[in-house]
Amino acid sequence: MSSAKTYICLDIGGTYIKHGLLTETGEILIKGKIPTRAKEGGQAVFEQAVELVEGYLEKKKTSAISEKETDFLRVDREEPFPVSLDERPDTEKHSESDFIRQTQVETDLSEADEIAVEMQDHTGKISGIAISTAGMVDPATGTILHASDAIPGYAGISYKVYMEEHFHLPCAVENDVNCAGLAESISGAGKGSRINLCLTVGTGIGGCLVVDGKVFHGASNSACEVGYMHLATGAFQDEAATSVLVRRVTERKKAEVWDGFRIFEAAKAGDPICQEELDRLADLLGMGIANICFVINPERIILGGGIMEQEAYMKPRIEAALEKYLVPQIWKHTTVCMAAYQNNAGMLGALYHLQAELSR
Repeated sequence: MSSAKTYICLDIGGTYIKHGLLTETGEILIKGKIPTRAKEGGQAVFEQAVELVEGYLEKKKTSAISEKETDFLRVDREEPFPVSLDERPDTEKHSESDFIRQTQVETDLSEADEIAVEMQDHTGKISGIAISTAGMVDPATGTILHASDAIPGYAGISYKVYMEEHFHLPCAVENDVNCAGLAESISGAGKGSRINLCLTVGTGIGGCLVVDGKVFHGASNSACEVGYMHLATGAFQDEAATSVLVRRVTERKKAEVWDGFRIFEAAKAGDPICQEELDRLADLLGMGIANICFVINPERIILGGGIMEQEAYMKPRIEAALEKYLVPQIWKHTTVCMAAYQNNAGMLGALYHLQAELSR
């Protein structure tokens, strides 16, 4: 039986909740994902998170194993539910990329049996709960301050209080883009750099600034919300997110069904509309990123999100735009990197955040 410390890590997005059991060095022992019940609201998503944690701790096949098993454990309705709904209109765009066709849930029933067996060796050694989540987060209290309408009623949920009181384990909660940036800065593409600007480009555009290995949160835990930054024609994420790319191509193609994968394939094959729209996107990304660089002067710009997996196509175009918009003194000291951790960045960053909180 393993004696190493392990941690339950959750990465809660608008489309999926990724989960895993990680060692203190970041090795992933078990992982899987489930569709997020986002349309059912914040309470349903909170219940999913609780079910996952209970599943790991109680050696049960959690809802992470199969979409059909999502109701095997429920939060006790007799207990006070740690939610205070915020009725403010939510307009934040979630940063998780939706441009590539959605994949199937990774964990199937045969893997479920393996997870159940593996948990026999790990239960009892779990040392904490680390959560990465969509929305603006107060990391001190583990509370969702603001969230998009992709998860209605998510603002006000306090994971940290409930998890610590219910499971008697330390819990830390951080924004998903901040977690991704932390993971990249500590052990990924930004390792060794003092100042990293990390961006995820997907449905919206999310940002994170990491200085000396620590996320810069700003005065109200809202630093680097770059998606709201204004360009000449509108907000950054309303002009340069991959969701906008897909919409514009679809409109120009006159009712054909397009997605990101098809757009790149067509562009590589010489389709002029797809090439024009990708060039437009890269130029707008370069313009927006340059504006941020004029303020914070990062050493490295780390780009994540599904679209950045097309590195050979996107990176040189974004670099060309940055060189055009930045002054030479800044550009020659700035490096563009693609994220090293795509699918696991949230969980790994959540672990790093929890470890930092425990070491205080």
